[in-house]
Amino acid sequence: MPTYYIHTFGCQANKSDSERIAGDYEARGYTIAKSWKTADEIIVNTCAIRERAEHRARSFIFNVAKYFQLLKQKKPKIILTGCMTHHGDKKLYEMIPALDEILPINEVGFNSAVVRKDKKHAWIPISAGCNSFCTFCIVPYSRGREQSRPMKDILTEVRGLAKNGFTEVTLIGQNVNSWGLEKVGIGFRKLLLRKDVPFTREDLPNNQSQYLQTHKTPPFVKLLQAITKVPGINIVRFITSNPWDFHDELINEIACNKKIDRYVHLPVQSGSDNGL
Repeated sequence: MPTYYIHTFGCQANKSDSERIAGDYEARGYTIAKSWKTADEIIVNTCAIRERAEHRARSFIFNVAKYFQLLKQKKPKIILTGCMTHHGDKKLYEMIPALDEILPINEVGFNSAVVRKDKKHAWIPISAGCNSFCTFCIVPYSRGREQSRPMKDILTEVRGLAKNGFTEVTLIGQNVNSWGLEKVGIGFRKLLLRKDVPFTREDLPNNQSQYLQTHKTPPFVKLLQAITKVPGINIVRFITSNPWDFHDELINEIACNKKIDRYVHLPVQSGSDNGL
């Protein structure tokens, strides 16, 4: 049987993606190799949030290619995925000649069973990409525009995990708070947080007016409420939370819902001691 090996750099989102990539390989009849030295295919899941992370990924691929070159053996197929795909295929093949294939991270789907090493805790992606385009942040370019995963699919996965003995889940997204809000626009989302600005439905475009009619409670809060009602799930965490969408309703839900962990993961690009 063919074998695969996944080397993961970066954050929890990359780790979750690697679990799903492993599921796809095993659904196609592959088995996991004990080492990259014995694998038929090596998948390098990269991080690009810092330049050093890119250097580490490039060094790993270079060392793999050099190892097999010294042995005068054909190297395994090397596939790159993750956030370094923001460079584009042409530049990546120029930067890393040993590459055989590039897998866009947004093509990692949910069609196959996830391969998880932990049997108690699970990472659950609820959205992909980001629409915020914060200064210096490369995520919208590497992971694309924001897309929320349907609540039905998320709850189906959570219920399946609970039946298999999992008791803790962590919801993952570049901005979990904006789950379900990608179509209404960032400007409107900011407006929702301001209690001092009066506005009526007549002032808003159709999609935003419809949101006010159907979402008295922010969508992410509804999702948290639904997940915490799943029997067997005792702890729910979530990362990352952009302050733009940190509604009062979310704060109240964290305070009142005992199943939600009292841990808030906020993205910070830079800071000053004077501002603390």
